[in-house]
Amino acid sequence: DLRSRFDSLLAFPMWEPDDVLLCGLLRKHFADRQLAVSEGVVRRILIHVERSPEAIAAFAARADACALAEKRAITERMVLDLVEREEAR
Repeated sequence: DLRSRFDSLLAFPMWEPDDVLLCGLLRKHFADRQLAVSEGVVRRILIHVERSPEAIAAFAARADACALAEKRAITERMVLDLVEREEAR
């Protein structure tokens, strides 16, 4: 009985989120934190961070924490510094 129920479920393909979705998600995470970031920062993050909603959310939180700790704006240089730190681990 359980097998027939599973077999009757519709199957549909899952796909990776595209740039538009990830950019929007990243902007929303920064907006929720009341942070303004440039398009260059958003593009730089998408180049270097895993392309998943979870990774995008986690990176936005780390960037916010770093900006607060270092008392500086979130810039492309900061993004690269964070990426380099994570790669060094």
